[in-house]
Amino acid sequence: MENLPLGQFYHINYDLQIPYNVYGGLQDNGTWVGPAYVLTEGAIYQYHWKNVGGGDGFDAAPDPEKPGCGYGMSQGGNLYYFDINTGTTRAAVPTESEVKHRFNWNAGFAVDPFHPSTIYLGSQFVHRSRDKGRTWEIISPDLTTNDPEKQRQSESGGLTLDVSNAENYCTILSIAPSPVKEGVIWVGTDDGNVQLTRDGGKTWELVSRALTTGKKPLVPAGAAVPHIKPSHFDEATAYVIFDDHMRSNFTPYLFVTHDYGKTWKSLVTPEIEGYCRAIEEDPVKKDLLFLGTEFGLYVSLNGGQNWFKWTNGFPTCPVYDIAVHPRENDLVVATHGRSIYIIDDISPLRELTDEILKKKLHLFKVNDAFQFITGRMSSYMSPGDGVFVGENKPFGACITYYLIPSEKKGEETPASEMPQLQERMAQFARRSGMDISAMRQMIMGRGRVSITILDSQGRVVRQMNGPEEKGINRVYWDFREVEPTPNSDEPGGAQIRQQTAPLGFFGRRGGITVLPGTYTVKIKYEDQEVSQSFEVKPDPRLKIDLEVLKTNYERAKEAQRLLRIVQMASQRLQQTERALQTIREFARSQRNQKLMESMKNVSEVEKKLKELTETLNPTPPRQGMADRSSGLMFQVMSAVSGVSGAGYEPITQPAKVKYDRVKVKLSEFLNRVNDFYQKDVAELNKTLQQVGFTLLPGYPPLKIE
Repeated sequence: MENLPLGQFYHINYDLQIPYNVYGGLQDNGTWVGPAYVLTEGAIYQYHWKNVGGGDGFDAAPDPEKPGCGYGMSQGGNLYYFDINTGTTRAAVPTESEVKHRFNWNAGFAVDPFHPSTIYLGSQFVHRSRDKGRTWEIISPDLTTNDPEKQRQSESGGLTLDVSNAENYCTILSIAPSPVKEGVIWVGTDDGNVQLTRDGGKTWELVSRALTTGKKPLVPAGAAVPHIKPSHFDEATAYVIFDDHMRSNFTPYLFVTHDYGKTWKSLVTPEIEGYCRAIEEDPVKKDLLFLGTEFGLYVSLNGGQNWFKWTNGFPTCPVYDIAVHPRENDLVVATHGRSIYIIDDISPLRELTDEILKKKLHLFKVNDAFQFITGRMSSYMSPGDGVFVGENKPFGACITYYLIPSEKKGEETPASEMPQLQERMAQFARRSGMDISAMRQMIMGRGRVSITILDSQGRVVRQMNGPEEKGINRVYWDFREVEPTPNSDEPGGAQIRQQTAPLGFFGRRGGITVLPGTYTVKIKYEDQEVSQSFEVKPDPRLKIDLEVLKTNYERAKEAQRLLRIVQMASQRLQQTERALQTIREFARSQRNQKLMESMKNVSEVEKKLKELTETLNPTPPRQGMADRSSGLMFQVMSAVSGVSGAGYEPITQPAKVKYDRVKVKLSEFLNRVNDFYQKDVAELNKTLQQVGFTLLPGYPPLKIE
């Protein structure tokens, strides 16, 4: 079962490290911390995750002041403080007052947004600690209904007792401090109360009466309040969810107040399926809301007036908690059954309007992109299908556009087969640590969406094709610059330009990494063209010497030109070899004595051609794994790799020496190649022309600039 992404998360949280970590508690399986993405490997494995506490896992949060530390909780409010750096935990549960504390199976917990050392924990009271759980004080009265008829948990179990804290009732489920105004704290209980303090706990007000009382209450009295979300924009605004499914009432309940709970408005619309569990307000655009229900994830672009279900790469399953990462704009979703999903960079949803949806082409804002140094070190060499591999975050500049495509013509792959093909490609990409979006682009063909990247001087550094699907499309630029090969008058020039362009892993166009700076992306589709500028920034984890980067960039460009020259020479020699073979085959089929006599000249040219090709790529003496390091092609590629792969570090002395030596060797080899074509091939051409036949093209000399 290790290869199935199954997990029942109650809560979700994040920190601000790079990469950032995700925190959450699992039913029956403790509390866990793991990376949202990794930079040292190509994929996310199970061993990247740390178990920081046992029991049933519930709310968890990082310590904002100390990376690697935070809070976890097991059933019944058993709060603890963990330190991944030392592998230790300490208990942080409040001591009982004169009245025994009633903690819910899934007790309410929060870290104060204004004071990072202050935390809150809910029993029937709100407990506050100003020193990370070492000492506590109670800042509220009993905020529940305190109904004694519903507090017989000590008698639970039937024939045998079963008092495991799951039976606790009249308890606090949610504690939600306002991120806008210090001292404003919302509290929800499992027996239907929404309580509010505006002075840090000195006074409290029951603000849910208007919802749960009267002749026709909007919510049945006693429905649980599992989630409250105070607004990022207004201290008087909060979103509240009620859940009554444990009494076989599966009606969704979602309300908003803009006046501290004096009045409420329902945000439930017919599009919502399943009772509600979690609500999240986008921290940048107040009308962008995310809702979790028993049957999936819903999004509203207009403050809850309408909702649509998010189905792109997301299953129909219970959504228990939602968070938006403030730096990376990722939507992090905790599900009960399908573990954790991260939807990368939801910022385009902030721009989406009815006007944009009517456009044929729209390019959303391109966020600044970081040139992370990434590695491929792993505890697994080849995990196979027996281990679950989490999809890693695509790296590069994220380019998102909206498109209403014209009618497609001549699709290479039937539309009915495309989803299956894309899924197979995605599975391969996940296991090989590759960029899934790049893999998908490989099967899209050339396409009609043209994407051009330009530097600050307007010079084209990269051209790509984007997907042509209706709706929101996304591609990633990997910061690679592919310098166009100059046009050539030589025969087969177009083919040579295509085949000699430097290739990256798995056939993707490679090239060198661009320098940090301002770049512009232009997207053209038929008669439409849009553009956006953005910043490419160096890896924020490292101290960068820009002068070293500039030097490496110029040397890498020179090295790539060297590689193209040797590839072009190889291509010429291969074409000449094929031409000579064709001449021989043609001569055998003809009864032309003069042509047969010219075959002696062909043999002499073939001999010299063989010497050149053997210098470039020696033929192994016998079958098996041969040493190819003596070949000039291998030496050039190795030297170019040493120079162009320096990254942020200065080019090493061995790499410089190897490059300078191979440059001399290549120059000498090109002189031989040029001499071969200017003399031997030219003479053979004359001989063949005299008998009325030639297949050998002439070539301009090759030289290192």
